[in-house]
Amino acid sequence: MQKHIAHLSSVHLATDTRIFRKMCLSLAKSSYKVTLIARCDEESTVDGVKIRPFPAFYSKFKRFVQAPFLMFKKARKLEDVDLFHFHDPELILTGILLKLSGKKVIYDVHEDTPLTMATKDYLGTISSTFFYYATSFAEWIGGKLFDHIIVVIPSIEKRFPAHKTSIIQNYALKDELSKPGNLGERKRENSVLYIGDITRVRGVKEAIEALDYIPKGMDISFVLGGKFSEEGLEGEIKSLKSWDKVRFLGYVDRETMAEELSKAGLGVNLMYNRPDHYGAQPNKVFEYMSAGLPILVSNFPMMDTIAEEANCGLSVDPLDVKAIAKAYETVLSDENLKSTFSKNGRKAIEERYNWESEYPKLERVYKLVLA
Repeated sequence: MQKHIAHLSSVHLATDTRIFRKMCLSLAKSSYKVTLIARCDEESTVDGVKIRPFPAFYSKFKRFVQAPFLMFKKARKLEDVDLFHFHDPELILTGILLKLSGKKVIYDVHEDTPLTMATKDYLGTISSTFFYYATSFAEWIGGKLFDHIIVVIPSIEKRFPAHKTSIIQNYALKDELSKPGNLGERKRENSVLYIGDITRVRGVKEAIEALDYIPKGMDISFVLGGKFSEEGLEGEIKSLKSWDKVRFLGYVDRETMAEELSKAGLGVNLMYNRPDHYGAQPNKVFEYMSAGLPILVSNFPMMDTIAEEANCGLSVDPLDVKAIAKAYETVLSDENLKSTFSKNGRKAIEERYNWESEYPKLERVYKLVLA
């Protein structure tokens, strides 16, 4: 009998790469019945995945208070679901309510939630401490109650019961963003690229400021795609002296992203050096590598380890704009180095860092929980 899996997210868009493009579409291709409840405007069915809308909450307080109960109400309306798989810590309460209703439940942990809460800039010391312990306790309860825990990076695994915790990493789809001619076979532009959420802690400001320290006569541009996610940051970045060297794309769909990745000379991901980032393995880095784009990442685990082991890029202090500029100069002035990094990054994706090698782990988890 065909098993029905429902994925739930109150935070992520219905087009989310990990949830929809990797998990849901892979499950649908494997003959599961798949429903996704996530943020979108209307109900639809895409490549066998039935998508049901969930509203966006622009007030964080309302989202934390109302979203768990609204998601439970929507989840209970689904028929014949064999397993609920949710992706946001605020839905732990939803998961508990589903468990109390006799349902099978998996919690997918995308980040070190307590550490993330403890480092939120908009929370004061008392509030951040409260949320650190509150989320730690909530996840401890979830670890006891839920049928299985999935974590995206190894550093999170130790916080949950070993006998029912699995690591399913957020590696790239092998061929989604790869275009012919982008693997060292043609000359790439002297451009630096960042596509993703534009926030302060992702080092976008420093990445652009570094253009001020490029030697005269070396023409380097910056390609920026995504939406500004922090109040005041857009004006701050657009007022930089080096903004005139930036080609701003705004929101970028996957097709456009693939085209931009095929042309750029260097992809950056310069996350700030914070405790919740130490073990991070950003999907963005693997997407750059899958398209044969050399990478420049922050010089702390796990990102610099990936760049070093695969020999596909460099790492720097994300706050040292002169060091960032030197890295730009090193890579973009050397066609042989660009070609080597390009080919090595792609090879690492084909041999190790790909979603196709992770998906069987997800199926094994489902079979174990549903047995």
